[in-house]
Amino acid sequence: MNGEQFERRMHKAAHDLEGPVDLMRDIAQIGEEEAHRQVRGGRNRAYRTGYLDSTIYGRARSAHEAVVGATAGYSKFVHDGTRYMRPRPFIDDGIAAGAGRIERAAEKFGEKVLGEVAG
Repeated sequence: MNGEQFERRMHKAAHDLEGPVDLMRDIAQIGEEEAHRQVRGGRNRAYRTGYLDSTIYGRARSAHEAVVGATAGYSKFVHDGTRYMRPRPFIDDGIAAGAGRIERAAEKFGEKVLGEVAG
């Protein structure tokens, strides 16, 4: 493969793959799933009515950023704790619990990109 062919393949791969956005979407989904698991059980259990759990979300903000959060007004107090309540860091621990899955998603993405380039 000469330099021109390589450049064409790189351009096609970049055009064909939504790539990084897809990867960030996968990472956000993994983070969201794991945060739900943390709220529903384990040492970070914070499930009484289910409202907090229903407000957890994961989104790809850009090709370089995924966000996991919760919109319940009291989610920060549950996550970070107060002087009266211990912290239950369901988002941080959820992301940590999903680290292996996130790593596998990144590896799969890398293999896909290399496969497109190698053609």
